[in-house]
This record gives sequence, structure tokens and C-alpha cells, in this order.
Amino acid sequence: MVTLSWSVLIGTLVVLVVCCTALLVATVAVRLSRARRARRHDERTAQVKPLVLEVLTAEDEEVAPACEAVAALPDTLWPTAETFVLAAFDSVRGEVRDALVQVLIQRGTLERALAATQSRSAVRRARAAEVIGLVGHVSGRRGLVRLLSDPNIEVRTVAARALGQIGDPHLTSILLDSLRPGSDVPPSVVGTALLGSGETDTAALEAGLAADDEVVRLTAIAVSAELLVLATARAVADRGLTDPSVTVRVQAARALARLGGAWAVPALAAATDPTEASVVRVAATRTLGEMPFPPARAHLALLRDDEDPDVRRLATAATPSRETAGGDR
Repeated sequence: MVTLSWSVLIGTLVVLVVCCTALLVATVAVRLSRARRARRHDERTAQVKPLVLEVLTAEDEEVAPACEAVAALPDTLWPTAETFVLAAFDSVRGEVRDALVQVLIQRGTLERALAATQSRSAVRRARAAEVIGLVGHVSGRRGLVRLLSDPNIEVRTVAARALGQIGDPHLTSILLDSLRPGSDVPPSVVGTALLGSGETDTAALEAGLAADDEVVRLTAIAVSAELLVLATARAVADRGLTDPSVTVRVQAARALARLGGAWAVPALAAATDPTEASVVRVAATRTLGEMPFPPARAHLALLRDDEDPDVRRLATAATPSRETAGGDR
């Protein structure tokens, strides 16, 4: 028994020594492999980064040759160059950006991203949408629109954000439709995308003001105000201030501070009626207070004795005691 016990002990020790040695060798191999990859990455970066920086700092006639040098990089260096170029897109505009877009198209970046929008991996689809948005080329529109119906919420969100970078006003109705119930795309993302496009489809915004979904109506009003889409101003007053939703009525009253003229005073005055919700009355009173028109001042003077303390405070602040319901003395 003693001999057997010693044999088992020795065998166990041998196994442990072998396992420890194997683990040590594996650890050293992994570290060496990582070191080699890091060294290769540093070497590629050293070759690529100066060329990309040269493009970013190029002026006029220097842009084309600098971009040609980047486009001519060998396949082994292109992935590194692509990463640097895409990372720089948030800070470049004009001719340099247009030239870099052509480089990416020439090297197949956009084509690969479009193909990746149909990947089985949600992570790859989301990354593809991000790349298409960074490139901002109109040819990526169809792929992004398809991703707005993706089963993954993160993919849908990235696609909506990317569509705003394409800068196509015809996407207004498509982006507003992405707020449909069940989509779960954050309204802030859609609103930012619409603002980022720079231009909007007025007809689509007006249709959004009459949409069944409250979130769509709110977003359409907010975008109209931020972009000063004056063509929708009367619809904001007529529909927004009479909307079934208190939240929408408040948003409309606030938006008219930017969109409204003297013509909006009667609608805003009606929104201060005692039968209206307090938050709507307050929003309408505040907007009237920001208007320089005599009819607005006259109505505010009438609200100086209102039962609502917030309405009374705003009206009093906007109409000094020297003012009366008839206007300035």
C-alpha cells in the first residue's frame, strides 16, 4: 500500500509539473503573439498615419495627390488606413471630405459595408450602418432604410442616426415613420437625424403633425421649430394648439416662439383660456411674453389678474404696470 501511495503521489506531481509547464509555455506564447501583433500594428500605423494626416492638413491642389497616396496603399496596410480615415470624418468638411469619400468608395469600403448590412451578426450590421453614415454617400440610403426594420433595436437606432448623415430631405417621412409603435427607436435620435440632414421635406413634416402617434407629432413640431420651417408654422398653430395631447399642445405653444408672427397671437391667446390645462396656459403665456406685437401685450395685460399664479407672474413680468389692455401709454 505504501509503495502504491508513493507511486500515485509521484504520478500526480508529474502531471502537475507537466500542466504547469504547459500553462507557462502557453502564457509565454500568447504574450509573444500579442507583442508581435502590437509591433506589427505600430509598424503599420507608422506607415499609414502620416499619409492620412497629410490629407487632413492638405490645402487646395495638395488634396488630390495626398488622397492618391492613401488610395494607393497596399492591401496589407489598407485596414489600418481605413480606420484612421473613418475616425477623421467627424472633423473634416468640404473638399477634403469629398475626396476621402471617393477614396473609400474606390477601395471598396462602402461596398463591403453595404454587403455587411445583410450579415447574420447584429454587431456587424450595426457597424455597417455606422460606416455608411460616416461615408454619407447617397448610394448607402437603401441599405440604411432596410435596417430601420431590423429585428435588433441597436441596429435600428444606428441606422436612423446614419440616415441623418446622408443629408437627403426626402428621408424626412421615412425617419418619422421609424417612430412607429414597436420600433423603439429613440425620438431624440430621429430628431437629431432630421436636424443633421439640414433640409427637410415640408410636406412630410406637415403630415407628421397630423400623424396618429403622439411621438411623431411631437418630433415634427420640434424639428419645425429648430430648423425654422416657416411653411409649417400655421399647421403648428392650427393643429398643435388644438391637439388631443396636452404634451403636444405645450410643444406647439413653445415652438411658436420661433415660428409665430402676429398672426399667431389669437391662437396663443385662445390657449390661455381658463378651461385649458395649466401647463398649456403657462407655455402660451410665456410665448406671448416673447412677442413684441401690441395684441400680444394687450392680452397679457388681461392675464395680470389671472387665478393661475404662474400665468399671473409671467403676464406681469411681460407687461410693466405702465401698460394696459389697450397697449402702451
